[in-house]
Amino acid sequence: MKRQANFIKKGIFLPTLLFIVGFSSCQKLDLQTSNPDRVVVKGYLFAGHSVSINIIKQLIYGSTDSTTHPVENIDVTISDSHGAIFPLVYQGKGVYTSEKLIVAAGETYTLTFTYNGKEISATTTVPSKPQNFYGTSLIKVLPIGSESGPPSHSKAEYSWSNPNNGYFLLVVENTEAKPTPINDTTQYEAFPAFRQSPTQGSTISLMGRSFYYYGNHNVILYAINKEYVDLYEDTGNTSQNITNPPGNIKNGFGVFTAINSDTLKLEVTN
Repeated sequence: MKRQANFIKKGIFLPTLLFIVGFSSCQKLDLQTSNPDRVVVKGYLFAGHSVSINIIKQLIYGSTDSTTHPVENIDVTISDSHGAIFPLVYQGKGVYTSEKLIVAAGETYTLTFTYNGKEISATTTVPSKPQNFYGTSLIKVLPIGSESGPPSHSKAEYSWSNPNNGYFLLVVENTEAKPTPINDTTQYEAFPAFRQSPTQGSTISLMGRSFYYYGNHNVILYAINKEYVDLYEDTGNTSQNITNPPGNIKNGFGVFTAINSDTLKLEVTN
């Protein structure tokens, strides 16, 4: 069986980040705090896009049940800071959407619904698009062991403005339909996307060895909020399979957060 390279499973933009920031829909919490009547919310608002929210029932820690139990056919709304209210439409499998609400940068949104007699709510503000994002557009990477001398240590460098110490997450995804691997992948499965840890900095360097495939890549810089960073950092540098998770859901678990992004192109050659 091939082992997996240490990065993100194949997925996305929106798909790529949703896989990275999405946590497991099968939440298992400590016995002292678990309650099968409570809900878990997975809500990511992407600037410029319509809305999709996932609401499921919490699983008890130690349960052998691996099936997602959706919260079905409840009244879910999102309101903005101007008082406009957008009802979400149930689509099945715990998914609620609104095509009428297009997420706007700088706007504050509040999610509200009632479950088991309790009002569940959360609020998030959409970050501004990353400013002055620029960096490497071409990088040369040689297969391991092919250099005639010392390793070349090629790298791609990126920077952006961050005067307010905001939080950012950098994701790189290969966009080729059939990407050519840089190294022999018979012993592992190298997925075509990887990410850096969230940062409050304004620069990132990617060594050539970070890349697994030749060809064209998207380098995506996401402006993210503290509630996502808390979730990410609390779960061992992954936002999957959380136990006793942090979150901003009042009377529930999970996260309701907002994201904005900018994208550069990068070509990896030999």
